[in-house]
Amino acid sequence: MSMKKIFLFLIVVLIFSFLFIAPVMAGDYGLTDVGTGAGYKNNDVYTIITLVVNVVLSLLAIIFFAIMMYGGIRWMTARGKDELTEKAKNAITAGIIGLIIIIISYSMSAFVLSKLGGG
Repeated sequence: MSMKKIFLFLIVVLIFSFLFIAPVMAGDYGLTDVGTGAGYKNNDVYTIITLVVNVVLSLLAIIFFAIMMYGGIRWMTARGKDELTEKAKNAITAGIIGLIIIIISYSMSAFVLSKLGGG
C-alpha cells in the first residue's frame, strides 16, 4: 500500500475510535447527583468554555502526534532518497511548529480563563 493510503487508514481508524468511545464516556452513572450533593456545580459558562478549549487543544495534540508519526514513517521508508527525506523533515518541522503553537495557545487560554473567573 502507498503511504497516503496507510495515513488515510490511520486517520479513519482514529476518527471511528472517537465515535465509538464518545457514547461510553457520555454515561452518567449517577455521578452528577453525587457531585451536586457534594456542592460541585459544572454548569457555569467558565467551566464549559474551559472544557471546550481543553478538548480542542487535546485534539490538536493528537493531530500533532499523527503528523510526527507520519513524518517518522516517511523518513524511515525514504531509503536514502533525498527528496523523500526532505519531505519527511518538512513534516516533522511542521509538527514541531504546530506543537509550539499548541503550547502557546494553551498557556494563553489558561491565563485568560483563570483571570476571567474560575481558576
